Amino acid sequence: MTYTHSASRLFTRTAISVVAALGISTSTAAVANAATPLSVPQAKAQAQQTWAEKGPAYQNTINHDGQCGALADVKRPDVLRNLTLKIWTTQFEGGTVPQNISDEYYGTNEPAGGLAAKFWPSVAKYAGYKVDKHATAGSLMVFQPGSKWADPEKGPKNPGHIAWVKRVNKNGSVVVEEEHAPVLGKVATHTVPASIAHTRFISYIH
Repeated sequence: MTYTHSASRLFTRTAISVVAALGISTSTAAVANAATPLSVPQAKAQAQQTWAEKGPAYQNTINHDGQCGALADVKRPDVLRNLTLKIWTTQFEGGTVPQNISDEYYGTNEPAGGLAAKFWPSVAKYAGYKVDKHATAGSLMVFQPGSKWADPEKGPKNPGHIAWVKRVNKNGSVVVEEEHAPVLGKVATHTVPASIAHTRFISYIH
């Protein structure tokens, strides 16, 4: 299901989320999104300009919250940046972003910009990243709810977990660096057994 970017729905659903996350004025957001759609080059340029102005502060906030996404963004800042640019560019063009991708990026039950780890794979795939079940050094390893390493006792509210792959061993185990595992704000290195690293609960963003 998708939602049409009419002026009213876009403003309440998208522009306000961007305002909350990045401090963009409502007038700027309304003009950029609800007025005449931009051409592809113009949309890309507008998204790039917005990121240049607001992106560093956005990432700085995420990088210092002590959650698992903080280290992921430090190691792979391109991922959050590019998925954000993809979504913004689509909106500036007057196009539609799939409902689930919009919900996952902006957060249905979380503050704008509070992208839960479990949503990174689908949003990254929408942004053009290769997402699969094969670990490679430098990729992001995402643990879905239900995984032993993603606090399964939290049930449906489990946000998942994300780590950065340092290397893949010959026996199939994966060495990762991760934050908030389990201490908030502390970075640790762990080896994920092959029996966990290659299950249906795990995916990799390359």
